[in-house]
Amino acid sequence: MAQKKTQRGRKAVAIAAVTGVLGVGVYTTLASWTDNEWVVAGFDSDGDGTPDIGTSTFEVQQNRTQQAADAGAWEDRETNLEAGDLEFTTAVTLSPGTTLYAPVALRTVTDSLAGTVTLEAPEAWQGASATDPDGALWNALTYSVRTSSTATACDESTWDAFDTDVATDVPFTAPLTAPEQTLAADAGSVQYYCFAITLPEEPVLPPGAEVDVLQGRVVHPAWNFAATSLD
Repeated sequence: MAQKKTQRGRKAVAIAAVTGVLGVGVYTTLASWTDNEWVVAGFDSDGDGTPDIGTSTFEVQQNRTQQAADAGAWEDRETNLEAGDLEFTTAVTLSPGTTLYAPVALRTVTDSLAGTVTLEAPEAWQGASATDPDGALWNALTYSVRTSSTATACDESTWDAFDTDVATDVPFTAPLTAPEQTLAADAGSVQYYCFAITLPEEPVLPPGAEVDVLQGRVVHPAWNFAATSLD
């Protein structure tokens, strides 16, 4: 209040000074008065300092146990290097004409927004080097993925129970345009996926090569589910 009184006093002195000068025929222009009014967002109207404005949360997590029944197994694996190991129902060795199956489940976390997820084409895992000279095994393998909103075991006998095709006999080397799935907010739904990785009976081979060239090779494909919030 003392500052405002001082400003009014200065205004009065300035006006008196101009009036005196005008009496002798000289005109003087005063500089304009300035003022600033600031506001801040993010606090309660009662002024207690509690923030009202902040960002929402969007987070998807995965579960790779069979049917995702183990609540303690939900994890965040957000980079290629951190990719979670698929748990195959049989040993991870392939012969021509065989298929391996592995489950993955996705959901949002508590307090998360809803969102969508879209499977992307596989990339080489950065956590280990492949034993696959010239990429012959990578070029020979294909994969299929199906999904369901109902918890279902993932193996050959239950494959048809997954009612939505995400990828069908796609070569590892091919681009993928997959349909998106929706995850409810606040861990309100679970999407169950079944991966099937196949070495075809007649795989793609390097020119002039026999199928035996694929023996003893190892690859590490990693898939990303790209997630986007809906709000």
